[in-house]
Amino acid sequence: MREATGAGNTIFHCQQALAKEIEKLTTGMLFEDAASGKAGREILSPMRFYLQNLPIAAFDVGALEDEAASESIEYQSLQTEDALCAAPWCNIKIDSIKTEGPNAEQLVKVAIIFGVYDSGTGCKGHEGLLNLFQRVTERFMKEPLLAHAFRNDNEFRSEVAEENTHPYYFGVTTTGFFIKAPERELEGEWE
Repeated sequence: MREATGAGNTIFHCQQALAKEIEKLTTGMLFEDAASGKAGREILSPMRFYLQNLPIAAFDVGALEDEAASESIEYQSLQTEDALCAAPWCNIKIDSIKTEGPNAEQLVKVAIIFGVYDSGTGCKGHEGLLNLFQRVTERFMKEPLLAHAFRNDNEFRSEVAEENTHPYYFGVTTTGFFIKAPERELEGEWE
């Protein structure tokens, strides 16, 4: 279901606003593109932004010998791997939503997931991730309001993936935003 995306204070609007804000925070930052490996030369790109999921890689399903092959685990693994490796990217993922009752603010927990590529033999891709974590944390610690509608909960947790996935590096910052609750409308009196 697609809705018009105007101003609003829904969970979806919060997700969109956060993606736009992080895009602003990364303006001017260029990262080595994963296409560098295939091109044999360094290609620099700005961060790509996605909401909730990375895109599914486009494969020519018609070129597969039979339909069952397109449903296979191997084929789906290739799609996932290809999307993960199309760095640099940022995925804004809604992690959980907590509403404690009528007239109460909703707390939306988000995971801001980054994937970067660094072909250098010094294995320094984590440095880009740490800079991204810092920019996000500083932005909301200084000014917790997002798009005049969402208030950051000022709790941040950032992690770099522990596994050695060189030349790809992955990390996440989790935080939360409060969304103003609609007021309950009561007709008459309750007895």
